[in-house]
Amino acid sequence: MKKTVKEFELVMRWILLILICAGCVLVVLPFLPMLLWAVVLNFSAWPVYRWLLKRCGQRRTLAAFLTTLGIAFVFLAPFLIVGLSLKSSIHDFLGAVRGVLAAGLPAPPDWLADVPLVGARLSAYLASIAGDQHWLQTKAQNMLDSGSAWFLSGGLRLTLGLIELSGSILIAFFFFRNGADLISRLQRAVERIVGDKGWPLLVLAGNTVNSVVYGILGTALAQGVVAAIGFAIARMPGAVLLGLMTFVASVLFVGPPLIWIPATLWLFSQGRTKAALFVLVWGLGVSTMDNFIKPWLISRGSNMPFVLILLGIIGGVLAFGFIGVFLGPVLLAVAYNLLREWMSEAAGDL
Repeated sequence: MKKTVKEFELVMRWILLILICAGCVLVVLPFLPMLLWAVVLNFSAWPVYRWLLKRCGQRRTLAAFLTTLGIAFVFLAPFLIVGLSLKSSIHDFLGAVRGVLAAGLPAPPDWLADVPLVGARLSAYLASIAGDQHWLQTKAQNMLDSGSAWFLSGGLRLTLGLIELSGSILIAFFFFRNGADLISRLQRAVERIVGDKGWPLLVLAGNTVNSVVYGILGTALAQGVVAAIGFAIARMPGAVLLGLMTFVASVLFVGPPLIWIPATLWLFSQGRTKAALFVLVWGLGVSTMDNFIKPWLISRGSNMPFVLILLGIIGGVLAFGFIGVFLGPVLLAVAYNLLREWMSEAAGDL
């Protein structure tokens, strides 16, 4: 009888524990993206926090506040600058479109027909639509309608993303301030659950997150600088600001085409055909940089093969969304190292 009662109590304890865990998951689930982003920010800015901690006389609250303030300035300030400039840029772009509708497209330049393969057909096509006012109005109106809807939904997503990022920065402050205690407890928990090999895998995950962060920021910086140079060569007004907008678009994975395509259309509307073609070709080159520089920079900070890094980024985004950029490579890095250790142990047993 006593044995039956003890078994019943044990079952009830497990049921209670499962219910408590399920309740905690339901409570934390809406904030899971913020928590994940806070962890990413902590991993990437931890060296800065340690440096500030020494300069602040080991005052953790002050060092955490200064670190989070720097993160907020680095990540939120560009969005505010771009957001304020986009309003006037969109207004100018719509004005340029209306100007094109009123005046019609300029006639194609004479040299365009001499371009091999596509020049003659492209010149004839542009000449046929240059004076077709009805076609221009229809196409432009369709483009403006779809563009307005896209900007509205994009603005909403951007606003929600900024709110989520702000919450992540706030959570990161507490992670920084209590980071030493959290790391100690996390290390003990991982060693109890996984064993001695758990902590090295967690360190590997942190290093992979750092590599991804530096790869994303490094690629965005390279694209922003190269794009600014191209805009300056084409004598675009506000070339530095356009380069900064390209940097932000690259970080957000919206893509540099969001910047250089409107710039190309604006140059065409101003009758600067050669400059527009130059920005078009230059912009395509800037966009392709993302496919090579980012995986290369990430793979330099990790012992994973280049192809696994690339698959981790693409597959992570498809599976988890934007946060998958970090989760994908981390999961593949942990699995890759577990497989390597297992194969090494299997070879040693032979």
